[in-house]
This record gives sequence, structure tokens and C-alpha cells, in this order.
Amino acid sequence: MSWTSVSQPYATFRHKALGYSTPVLEPQQYIEIWELDEVTKAMRRRPETNSIYLDTKASLRVIFAPLDLPQAQSLQQLLELFQVLSVPREFTIERVQDVAHSFGTRIETDGTSTWFHFLCKRIELLSESSNVDPKLSGTTLVGESALLQAKYGWHRSGFFLRTTHDGRTTLAIFGATPNVYSRIVDFLQTNHVHVVQSEPLVLLDLTLEGLFLDVDTALWNMVDVFGPMEHDVLNLANSKNVVNISKNIDFAKLHDCAKHNNYIAEAVDSMLLLVDRMLVLVKRDAQDTDTARETLQRQLADSLEYRRSLFKSTKLRQTSLQRRIDIAITLSFNLVTQQDSMVMIRDSNSMKIIAAITMIFLPTSAVAAVLGSQLFMSQINEDGLWTVQVTPPFNWLWWISVPLTIVIAIFAYVRRCCTRARSSRPAGNTYVLKGRMSQLQQRG
Repeated sequence: MSWTSVSQPYATFRHKALGYSTPVLEPQQYIEIWELDEVTKAMRRRPETNSIYLDTKASLRVIFAPLDLPQAQSLQQLLELFQVLSVPREFTIERVQDVAHSFGTRIETDGTSTWFHFLCKRIELLSESSNVDPKLSGTTLVGESALLQAKYGWHRSGFFLRTTHDGRTTLAIFGATPNVYSRIVDFLQTNHVHVVQSEPLVLLDLTLEGLFLDVDTALWNMVDVFGPMEHDVLNLANSKNVVNISKNIDFAKLHDCAKHNNYIAEAVDSMLLLVDRMLVLVKRDAQDTDTARETLQRQLADSLEYRRSLFKSTKLRQTSLQRRIDIAITLSFNLVTQQDSMVMIRDSNSMKIIAAITMIFLPTSAVAAVLGSQLFMSQINEDGLWTVQVTPPFNWLWWISVPLTIVIAIFAYVRRCCTRARSSRPAGNTYVLKGRMSQLQQRG
């Protein structure tokens, strides 16, 4: 009995399923049950697909159940399965909260429960045989945007391992991926099933093998998706005749690659933490006098160390891909900025030409404007000659324009002095503050 138990352990899961309309990503499947036949000592698939059958006892049982999403369509089936398997409340809370990484172990009066959740981005290629560039594909939720950033898919699974003191072992996999399913079923059909009775964590080690294939395949597909984009950016960098580079670079796709790569990085990091936690658990339980089980635990520890090295290798490749994406994005921005700078320089040269033409014709235009105004009057005298006379407003022009020019010049000078004083004020305050702080330190 755990002190974390509550009267209604699945109330939060039920409320989530009934109170929110969660879109169904994949069709819910029936329960698939594998059991160890006590007579033939071999695993066989049971024809039953109802969770009520799980009340019967079996020394080894593996259950492939639908994904443990809080949905009204599968709520009753999942609640029955949780109750039969004695799934802890924390397992359902993790799904309600969308926990990306978890690994829990609980020792109870009748046995031990171990569980964790898995979440990874699913990157699929639309077509491997066609000549088009590979693109991202995945399941788009109902009501989501149709943009490239919204087209995604997820690998989501839940794993629950239950062992009892009388030697019974039950593994329930909620939403098993094809790689995990094929690896577990392949193991169940071999002659090595008996090792699970000595060390049940072997089943979780096998699930790690399938999960590694899911994560590593997603990363390799991400590399294939990003490769053509990187090639296009490099071609634009080497090209001299591209008029508008910004229209030839799809920044949305580059951002999409960076986002999906971050999701994969999160999955790899979570799997590394999971393997480390399992290693701690195996080494903690290694204090056993049974020589056969001690050897098996050493083999399990070595296998987990190997899994850890595989995930480390994937992590290194993911880090390298992230650097390539960052370099491509930086290069793209630099190319666009460089072309914009060249356009500005070209526009600046045009403005200089316009300014030069204006300087040539400005004096003539100014004189023509003044002479053509009412300040001067021209007329033909009796001799047939043109005479030009200054009108009285000519004197008023100078009496008004000269003082007004002086006032404007004084106003501009005062404003400039005020602006300089404001810009230099923070530096002076900082200096005074530093001086006061030094005085306080000397006094202290």
C-alpha cells in the first residue's frame, strides 16, 4: 500500500476523457494477449480480446493495448484494463499531462510496478521512389492548420511492467509502435522466454531496441529532408545571377526542420535518461546470491550500456544536423541581407545622380523663381527697352526672412544641445552610483 494512493485513482483521467474532445489520431485496436502455456512452456497468442480475461493468473503475460489517450471512445476499455492490472494513478496522470519523459517504480505488498512513457516525432518520407524531393508527412489533427508546420505525426506509447512475489510477470504496452511490436513478438516466439521469470526488466530492454529504431529512423528521415534544402541554399550562395534570393529560399521549411529536429533531440535526451534510470535499477537489484540471476543481471546491464551508446550515437548525429540547420539559416539570412545592401547601394547611387542634377539646375531655378515672382516688375519704356523695378514687398522680404532664419537656427542649436545632454545623463548617473557604492564599501 502506497501513501500516494487516493480513493479515486482514475478520476483525473476520466474527467479529461469526458470533458475534452481529443481528436483520434489512429483507430483504436483490440487487445492482443500473449501468454506462457504452462504445459508446452511456450508463448502463444490468446484468442480473447476482452480485459475481463486478464483476471486469470498467468506466469508470463504480454498485452498489446490501445494507446492510453483520455478519449471517450475508449474510456471504459482503458479503465477496466487499468483496474485489472492495478495500474498506478501516476501512470494515468502522466498521460493527462502529456509527460515526455518518465520512469517510475513502486514496491507494493504484492509486487513491484515499473512504468514509463515514450514520445517522439514521427518523420516520414512521402515517396522514396519518386523523383520529387522528400518532404515531411504525418498525421494532421482535425481542425489544425494545413500549413507545413502543422503537418506532423507522433510516436506515443506507454509501458507498464508488473511483477508479483509469486513469480507472475505482466507487461502491458499501450500504443506499441511497429518496431516495438515486432521485436517483442519475435522474442516471445523464441526459446529464451524463461529468462523473463528471472529478470523481468529484460522485457523493457527489448522495448528499448524497438524505440531506438523509431528515434533513429526519424532522425535519418530528417537528414534526408534537410539535404535538398541545404543544397539549394549553397547553390544560391554560389549563383551570381539570382535577382531575388528571398523568394528562392523557403524560410518556413528551414524553421520546420529546426523545430522537428528539436523534437527529436528531446526524444533522444529522454531515452538517455530512461536508460540511465534503468541501469541504476538493475545495479541496485544486483545484490543477489543466485549466480544464474547475477549473470543475467550483468548481461542486462551490458545490454543497457550498449543501448545507451546507440542513443549517444544518435544524439551526436542530431547535434551535427542542428549545426547544419543553423549554418543554412544563417547563410540564408546573410544572402538576403547582402542582396538588400546591394539594392540600397544601387538606390544610393541613383540618389547621388539625382542630387548632382539638382545642384546643377538649382541656382538657375532659384533665380528664375525669384525673378518670376511679384517682387520684381518689368515693363517696356517709351524707347522700347525693358526696365526692371523692385516692388515695396521686396524690403519686407528681408525684414521677415532674416529674423525668421536666425530664430530657426537658434532653436535647432538648443534642441541639439538638449539631445546631447539627455544622451549623456545615464553615463553620469552610473558614475555617481559607482562612486557611492565604493564609498559605502569603504565605510563597511
